Amino acid sequence: IASLLRPGATRESGGVTGEGLRWGLALAAAVGVTLLALPWVALLVQAGRPEQIAGALRATGGELGFSIGVAVAAAVCVLPLAGAVGVAAVRARDPARAVLWWAMLLPLAVPAPLVGVGLLVLWRQVPLDVYGSAAMPVLAAMARFAPVAALIVAAHARVSDQRLVDAARVHQRSAVQALTRVDLPLLSPGLLAASAT
Repeated sequence: IASLLRPGATRESGGVTGEGLRWGLALAAAVGVTLLALPWVALLVQAGRPEQIAGALRATGGELGFSIGVAVAAAVCVLPLAGAVGVAAVRARDPARAVLWWAMLLPLAVPAPLVGVGLLVLWRQVPLDVYGSAAMPVLAAMARFAPVAALIVAAHARVSDQRLVDAARVHQRSAVQALTRVDLPLLSPGLLAASAT
């Protein structure tokens, strides 16, 4: 696929032209919106009248708020780690690059129930009062979605303009200044997409 989308690819060389790419992206966006909207439409149809929907929301408001809180806390905690690992996986040299890519990919092969059992066993052994607290669902969400967030940041870092990063390293007074003025603005779309996982 990457060879088909390379710059300068023509229809004769087997590449995808600009018009074909636009149609493909539009189709992918339409399928994505449909897949996101279909469960909501089905739930609204099954729920019935607006009064019934409002009553269900009132009855489940606490659980809904807790779920949103867990998701936000996990996203806030995961982003620095995922950002650092994702960028390092793109910018590191071999063999560190291979190790970082495997560190991002291997956790995706672990089934979710096994991650949960592993967290329970781990935190029951640690003398911190985490087991049974609200922090456990946050840790479970972090363990499950940190690799996905790191892969999203790595994909975005791969397509970012490396010349701007190199220029920032040369011309900025400190690494913190380069990070805040160049790296973070360049990575912000990838970080925003990663936080949505």
